[in-house]
Amino acid sequence: MVIVDMFGNKIQVTDFTQALEQSRMCANSPFKMKPFKLESGFAYEASGPETTVGVYNADLLVKLQNMPISEIVSHV
Repeated sequence: MVIVDMFGNKIQVTDFTQALEQSRMCANSPFKMKPFKLESGFAYEASGPETTVGVYNADLLVKLQNMPISEIVSHV
């Protein structure tokens, strides 16, 4: 299954439970991060406003929690 992060990157989720756990653990992180683009498995700095690791992961968490159950079950 694939989710699109706040920077427009398509992220392949291979373990839904682990992705959920990681997003929950990092959702309150105050560390700053810059936008990035993923290309061929590598992350490159992109233009845009700085955010925090917490905001980034909170966004991923909401997207994972709102994923249709049928999509989650089909990848288990």
